[in-house]
Amino acid sequence: MSNDDDKFDLRARLKYCGPQEAVHGSVPRKYYCTYCLSVLLLRPHEFRLCQARECIEQAISDRKERICEIELSIPTMQRKLKDENRQIKAKIREQESACPDSPLIVQYQSLLTSFNTHLFYVKNASVDQIIALQKQIEVLASRLSRPSFSDSFRHELWERNGRKCYLCHKGIRNWNGTYMHVDHVVPRSKGGSDAAHNLRAVHPSCNRTKSNRELSARRMKAILKELRKSDEEAEKERLF
Repeated sequence: MSNDDDKFDLRARLKYCGPQEAVHGSVPRKYYCTYCLSVLLLRPHEFRLCQARECIEQAISDRKERICEIELSIPTMQRKLKDENRQIKAKIREQESACPDSPLIVQYQSLLTSFNTHLFYVKNASVDQIIALQKQIEVLASRLSRPSFSDSFRHELWERNGRKCYLCHKGIRNWNGTYMHVDHVVPRSKGGSDAAHNLRAVHPSCNRTKSNRELSARRMKAILKELRKSDEEAEKERLF
């Protein structure tokens, strides 16, 4: 594959897997992870990425590469536009010396104004792209800081929760990352621990809806009651 094809592929990936404006009330649909092609249940505006560390790291790497491309292209674009700007100014001076009343002078001056405006917007658009990519990198990097759970733990949690989502109480088809997320009842951002008693099986869509918000006191009380009950049953099994 040529370098040009690589660049096109990179831009296509970033456009495909980058988040867009939030789509309120949208229904999760099946998509494919941009890198490993695993099936995902996502809303249209979300990252086309699974929870695998290598996919997230590759997405961050691609965005850093794209930022580098944009930064390198800015001086080239500016130089090209400035050269065209000088050529128009030279033509204006040439027309003024040859025929001060020539209508071409007005046309060249109008073209010069549009070039100056274009130069301003080209630079600003590039800066906006860089800022958007940097924000995406921050979001993706925050995913890497999340705790990783082994397959055996995920399966055990799935079974412990009765193979159901603790938020909507509907069944979870499988314990893998496509159908099940591990949610912190008390969010980590608000002091919640990674201990088993603070973790629940949840649908990916329910997890994204809950985000990092804490549940109501009533809901928390019900969850704690359920936890105490399961702990008491586990204790009985150990005694008998």
